[in-house]
Amino acid sequence: MIMSEPLELQAQRPYALDQLTMLQSQIMQTIQGMVVLRARIEKQRRSNIEAARDTYTELDRARGRLIEQLSKSELFLLEMEEYPLAAAADQLRRGLAGFNLGLFYCAAWGLYFYLSNLAGTWSHAVAFVGTPFESVIFFFDPTELPIITIYALYIPIFINWMKKATDESALRRYVIPTLAICGSIFMVIACLIGHKMGNFWYLLTFAVIMLIGKRFAKNNV
Repeated sequence: MIMSEPLELQAQRPYALDQLTMLQSQIMQTIQGMVVLRARIEKQRRSNIEAARDTYTELDRARGRLIEQLSKSELFLLEMEEYPLAAAADQLRRGLAGFNLGLFYCAAWGLYFYLSNLAGTWSHAVAFVGTPFESVIFFFDPTELPIITIYALYIPIFINWMKKATDESALRRYVIPTLAICGSIFMVIACLIGHKMGNFWYLLTFAVIMLIGKRFAKNNV
């Protein structure tokens, strides 16, 4: 009885390895098939929208198969004690499973742009009346204002590069990142001046979305 458990574990490992080899082939085939389907959709949507919808349905089924294959791979990788690879498979699976949610967020962002910037749905709702901060509530240009966060987030990336890129030349380590930081600061200042209170409403929305994302990130750890 004492020797039976190690023997059982040894017998399980080859099975898990065989399954991972088979899943690797299946995953590659599924990915290649999805690429073909995506290209087919691009061609069909210009000439035959009904056929494009059918192909998209097929693409969505392929995505479901890929999620299932990654889920199985994660289990076998855990059995093989390949924990970093199992974590990577889990991240890929979650990303694919959350595709529809990401599509929903993109649609919501586009809907906001139409309602606020084109239709002027709540253009009468003004805040801070009679002050220098007078502005329409939650009115900003979602096609331009994300620049303020993108370029602001570049700055710590460049600073971190200068700290850690010890094997690079002075030009690549200090000069180019410094110029990039100056350019990022310029873009942030231009955005603040150009959009004024729109920055406040955008950053408020950005902060709320990031807090929601942080909550979901904690739940998925």
